[in-house]
Amino acid sequence: MPTLPAPLDELAEETLLLAHVLGAAEDVQWTRGPTPRPRDDEGRRSPGGVPDPTGDTVADPRRLAVRAAYIQGRRALAASIATVQRTSAKLDELDLGAPSA
Repeated sequence: MPTLPAPLDELAEETLLLAHVLGAAEDVQWTRGPTPRPRDDEGRRSPGGVPDPTGDTVADPRRLAVRAAYIQGRRALAASIATVQRTSAKLDELDLGAPSA
């Protein structure tokens, strides 16, 4: 197999790194980030309103940031694939004698 041109080698490496990070973010995007909680030595409930763990998870800014980055990464991969496919198709039309997929 011939050596890959530097930009293609870099794209392959960055794509693999992104795939790894997206795999890690896939589950994290749906969970609330860890929140330090004050220690309650007296075993009492804290005064205040009714707890809403679902609402807290949905609105958690850290979770939303992971979700947004995950979506952006997936879109970037899809756009890259489409660009490579279009470029390959154009080059195939020129019949350069290179093997096609």
